[in-house]
Amino acid sequence: MAGTSELTAIADSTRMSDIASTLSYLQQVEMTQVAGAAALFYDYLLGFGSEVDLIWTRKWNLVTLLYAVVRYLSFPLLINSALYMGSVNWTGQQLRLLSGLLWYQIRMWGPYVYGIAMDVILIKRIRALSLSPGPFVNASKWVLIVMGFSYIAKWASAITLLMLGIGPGRHLTSAEYEFAGTFICGTMIPNAGFLISANIPKFCFELLLFVLAAGYFVGDVWEHYQREKIWKVNDLMQILARDSTIYFALNVAATGLNIGNWKASAPDIYVALSMSLQSFIPFCLSPRLVINVKQHANRVHMTGFERDLLAND
Repeated sequence: MAGTSELTAIADSTRMSDIASTLSYLQQVEMTQVAGAAALFYDYLLGFGSEVDLIWTRKWNLVTLLYAVVRYLSFPLLINSALYMGSVNWTGQQLRLLSGLLWYQIRMWGPYVYGIAMDVILIKRIRALSLSPGPFVNASKWVLIVMGFSYIAKWASAITLLMLGIGPGRHLTSAEYEFAGTFICGTMIPNAGFLISANIPKFCFELLLFVLAAGYFVGDVWEHYQREKIWKVNDLMQILARDSTIYFALNVAATGLNIGNWKASAPDIYVALSMSLQSFIPFCLSPRLVINVKQHANRVHMTGFERDLLAND
């Protein structure tokens, strides 16, 4: 009996140590998510004047509507991440379990709505580039078809993999612990591999857009050289190529961080910081893809191609 009591005490001590470690990890994630939300709000305040001048006081089109989605959906998504990772102190065990699963579903599906709007903005940018004077102008129709097909394939496969991972009937369970008066609610995912695989179609689509943007940039430079015998870069083309390169590089980095988060050996602070960066970077960068083009229109006299681009963008 004494041996059994000692084993029970050791097991209880180990369990409490694990719970304390989990609580410490959640607190780290919560603090980094709150810091990310504060940084995003600060970035919003810095660019609010430009937003009013370039978005709210101008004629609206599809891209400005999409801009409103990617700008203002980012705040509830980032705040939701902080709330989901925080402590749950509601009364009633069933309510706590259901709300923990609900927050998780919102946190997983919300970025898909954001991503769909962002991809439409990127497609319209590449579409406008395909209409620019250059060696690829005759292929603009096929470029649009390829992007449209890739867009549908990306989201169909990504959402299918997400459904296989956390959709109805996937037997998600909510694990709940109490430690020092705090209820900790976590979600157990039996098919986590599907969530990792969902990064593959996203990466392929981002790679396609990057290759197209780089191709049009090189084509524009070559066209200028053929016509004027000097190496010259269109200012607007330079902005688009720069933004596309930065966007692609950060997406590759975010994908790598996301995959690293699933490794059991990843340190808690690495996971906390990488999750915050994955949320903050695209939410901060995406609205600037629209603002940068519109700011350029205010600074310089536009050519016919640039007017066509801004009509699409």
